[in-house]
Amino acid sequence: MSPSPAKATENDALLKRSNLRTSERSTLEEFGSLALTVVEDSITHEPVVLHDLTGPVMLMDDDPDLLERRDSLYSVVSNTAKVSDLQSENDSGGQATISSEIAIMAKNLIGCGSLSLCNGIALCANAPSAIWAGNFWILILGAIFGYFCWLIAKVCNITGRTTYRGIWQETVGSRGSMAVSIVNGLKAGLANLAYTCILADTTLSLFLSAGYNVPRGVCLLIVTFCFILPLCLLKNLHVLAPFSVLGTAGIVFTAGAMLIRYKDGSYEPGGKYFDDIDSSLQPMFGTVNNAWSADILPFVCMAYEAYVMHYNAARFYTELKDRSLPRFGAAVSLSFGLTALLYVAIASIGYLTFGGNCAGYILNNYSPHDPLASISRLAVGLSVLVRCQF
Repeated sequence: MSPSPAKATENDALLKRSNLRTSERSTLEEFGSLALTVVEDSITHEPVVLHDLTGPVMLMDDDPDLLERRDSLYSVVSNTAKVSDLQSENDSGGQATISSEIAIMAKNLIGCGSLSLCNGIALCANAPSAIWAGNFWILILGAIFGYFCWLIAKVCNITGRTTYRGIWQETVGSRGSMAVSIVNGLKAGLANLAYTCILADTTLSLFLSAGYNVPRGVCLLIVTFCFILPLCLLKNLHVLAPFSVLGTAGIVFTAGAMLIRYKDGSYEPGGKYFDDIDSSLQPMFGTVNNAWSADILPFVCMAYEAYVMHYNAARFYTELKDRSLPRFGAAVSLSFGLTALLYVAIASIGYLTFGGNCAGYILNNYSPHDPLASISRLAVGLSVLVRCQF
């Protein structure tokens, strides 16, 4: 049913007036387009003209001048379309397929944190049976964190936002949104600190493999000034992006090398490399098993950190082609499932090889003269060196 001539004239005047208000032009331009809907207010029953609800709302009453307010409008707002919603009807998402999403998320998940899981079990046990408790927590935390990742995508889908700060502003308000950004920044800073420790240990082991006994502090200075500083001075870090895949490849190769050494018994008493390592790093097994008590909590924290990738969950969801929550859920399930299996393999193999003497960085348990271990250190070190710049 077409509006009355008087109402049409009034609406035309309203549109013309809003377009001519040059002082507000910059505000309107941020929305890209103007979607107008005339509705009846559910409380006052006055005619209301709405546009994108994230910006100013223009009301029409007996006064011919337009009034603006940014307050939320009654329940009627749920029946009006946001510009972002109108645009999303024709937006099928990004270009990433489910298989590429699985690969990208797995690459983001699988990092050097997995190489500390063996030590987490060793902190509370030295009996081989302790691996069952460790594997239980790895699988449980993988399921929980996978659900959290999907939940973030669901909130993005509801709010139309693609960042943590944006989601906070949409659901909680502007107050405190800056704290969200600060926390995310601190998380990245602590991750770089952990990477630095790994690089120092890796460089030290590589020097030992070459026959040089270099102090750990000197190794850290060499890595910092010879490699990290030049990388930080690069104007475009995108040139390093292809090398970030070394992270996943290095961890997978390391898991394979650990399995080979566990099967061939090279680190058992009388084995080829048993006498090459310090007594504090040699295999040590007993009957202590407190893995089903509160003593397992340090290991739980390590596994918790190994699954952290949720700062990128919104971006992964946005980049999915023909995105939907079921499709994203399938990618999350497979990526977290495969990652959990790899973590179970690394934690089990490392612990069953060295028992209660597993080091915080499991590659430190392996001989500097072991070629498989040396290649693993080099692969992991290069991947950390490149990935920590992002």
